[in-house]
Amino acid sequence: MLLLGACQRADRQLLTGNWQATGFYEAGQTVNTPLDSVKMTFNTDGSYTFRSIGFYQEKGRFDVSGAYLMLTDTSHGGSKKRRVKVVFQDEKNLKLAMENAGKSQQLFLEKR
Repeated sequence: MLLLGACQRADRQLLTGNWQATGFYEAGQTVNTPLDSVKMTFNTDGSYTFRSIGFYQEKGRFDVSGAYLMLTDTSHGGSKKRRVKVVFQDEKNLKLAMENAGKSQQLFLEKR
């Protein structure tokens, strides 16, 4: 599939809005987990929220730099920075790539 290998510049304007997770992969394998609570919101003022499984939530500021989404979580005291690769993005779909504990992860989201 051509989209999986493509990397593009992140578009801040296309990010704005509410996103719902539709797929999650780790080390190339589907992770069988409920995704109904996994959501991201990007606001025009540069703020974001992320909700995950259970009660985990983070809030902070975001920016884009080339093909990367730069997240600064300020919700847990201090300032935790994270860089996430935007692999694919259009008006309705977003694919993010990241790494956690040495394992590659991909998160697919759809704009709602």
